[in-house]
Amino acid sequence: MFFGKIFIVFSLLITFLFLLILFALFGFIDGSYLNYQGMGWEQTGKPILFLIFICFLLLLLFFYV
Repeated sequence: MFFGKIFIVFSLLITFLFLLILFALFGFIDGSYLNYQGMGWEQTGKPILFLIFICFLLLLLFFYV
């Protein structure tokens, strides 16, 4: 049970870092990464809340499934 919780925490951390790198590559966090390919997200004010929302959904997925 203890190792299961450690595994859940590490998988959440890895998932969060992967999403952070992915969003940074596509310009979701900062439009200066790939400004020519930012998909119009720069005009909405760099939605870090969207990233937090996705991570919250992943937390719910890991803890309730």
